[in-house]
Amino acid sequence: GHKLLRTYKALQGWMKLAPPTTRPPMPLVFLMLILDCLCRSGAADTGLAVLLMFFAYLRPGEATRLHESDIVRPAFKGPPFAINLHPSEKGLSSKVNVSDESILLDSKE
Repeated sequence: GHKLLRTYKALQGWMKLAPPTTRPPMPLVFLMLILDCLCRSGAADTGLAVLLMFFAYLRPGEATRLHESDIVRPAFKGPPFAINLHPSEKGLSSKVNVSDESILLDSKE
């Protein structure tokens, strides 16, 4: 009983750190319609944030806390760029207490 409960809790924690594959929150065509409306209404910066949240699976709070210093340039010319989420030097951590998560911006879409 007791050991099995601890194993179950450990597995739950692992699933939070390494979730199964995800699917887009909406069809790409809907995203494009939203971006079109935002850009036409003069909110291109908000559109860029929505686009980044969509492809990097960011929460709104994560997107609004990003700074230019959180963008990591590739070591060699060309893609991919990366985002450093929750930089430890800023004393930040994620919902599951993880710092320095890297997200590659390498979508083929």
